[in-house]
Amino acid sequence: MTLTHRFAEALPEMCTPWSPECFPDLQVAVFNDALGRRLGIDGERLLAALGDEERNAGHAQAYAGHQFGQFVPLLGDGRALLLGEVEVDGQSYDIHLKGSGPTPFARGGDGQAAIGPMLREYLVSEAMAGLNIPTTRSLAVLTTGKRIQRETVTDGALLVRVARSHLRVGSLQHAALRGEETLRKTLDYAVATLSPGSSYKEFYAGVVESQAALVAKWMRAGFVHGVMNTDNTALSGETIDYGPCAFIDEFDPDACFSSIDRQGRYAFRNQPAILGWNLARLAEAMIPLLSLEDAHEVLGGYASAYRRRWLEEMADAAGLAVTPPVEELLDDLAELLPGTGIDYHRFLRGLAEAEGAGAEGAYPPEVRLWLERWRALGPDTAALSEKNPLIVPRNHLLEEALALAEGGDLSRVDLLARAFANPYAWPSDASEEEIAWLDRPVPPRRVPFVTYCGT
Repeated sequence: MTLTHRFAEALPEMCTPWSPECFPDLQVAVFNDALGRRLGIDGERLLAALGDEERNAGHAQAYAGHQFGQFVPLLGDGRALLLGEVEVDGQSYDIHLKGSGPTPFARGGDGQAAIGPMLREYLVSEAMAGLNIPTTRSLAVLTTGKRIQRETVTDGALLVRVARSHLRVGSLQHAALRGEETLRKTLDYAVATLSPGSSYKEFYAGVVESQAALVAKWMRAGFVHGVMNTDNTALSGETIDYGPCAFIDEFDPDACFSSIDRQGRYAFRNQPAILGWNLARLAEAMIPLLSLEDAHEVLGGYASAYRRRWLEEMADAAGLAVTPPVEELLDDLAELLPGTGIDYHRFLRGLAEAEGAGAEGAYPPEVRLWLERWRALGPDTAALSEKNPLIVPRNHLLEEALALAEGGDLSRVDLLARAFANPYAWPSDASEEEIAWLDRPVPPRRVPFVTYCGT
């Protein structure tokens, strides 16, 4: 791998030179061949680079963050490392490690990562890419040969993550604390990397628009991020950090899976409002270089931008164009589905099957009436099988696949990775048994599903 260090060279005050820990037995557990080909990296090259102490030196990035609303002036990459950037067809991509050992920002942590959470991020981030949702990508998960202590003793692992940039709202918050010169340098680097030629106002407007589009896609997909702190809001408009995330099964606006979100701050329904709050924090950080008038003007347009993007996403899922009757129909659906017990993903996929018949006979009368109104608007049902996925990262499938993987069996992880690459059709090489497993109904739970950060 030929890596550059543009971030570190441009912003030495925003990072600390650091190298990954030397692990006793690095081995490739899973490797993203398609992404590797695009980047010109294979498993052997990756292992060779990580084993070469002269080539694997990287940088731990500094950033601040509002964590559950409480501001922390310095967080940073406590168990992560920016190895550098690769250039592909004129586009720069960060090559980033998670679980590479403690850095000066580790705050007492061991800097390690367990194989279960790293495989989970690999699978969910690649599922998001398959669903055409902007996201950081996962190139590989490597086992480290170390055993680490979490709730139990488990195998250590290393995730290799790829992104257009790892700059976050929290990056500019930290830069602002260091003074106007550092803020300007960091903002200039962000503009040059993500939106060349833009003014600061145009850059801020671009972040607002891209994040509104991103969260609208989350809401369509039933995705609950779980930890929407400002240090997990990427300036690139990509989804970042898959710690306590999950997908809803039933349409529950109050769905909240994260073990550390005890007040439901980041519940499913709250995500658009929390994003607006995070974008306001970004404006505050930029204020020395962005006028109050410009900040108010741009941020004042966020609610309408999100509303427009959400309507576009949901109309697309229903095979319709956005018109006043369609807008009313979509608003009514969001009010009708909660409490019905209807599987959200099967409902949307069912719109493509027999003109929305699906499991219609089991639906309550008000939902059947909604389907009649939907049909009367003339949806393009022929295109719907390419708009609503057959396969999403169901919590019960991920749990089972990761439990097997922790015991050394990666077969279900491999199946999910193949399925998520094109979630709109069953994998062509899957057996009947594998398809039956992927299509298995959600089993009843005695207790609510809970996710953990894996740190």
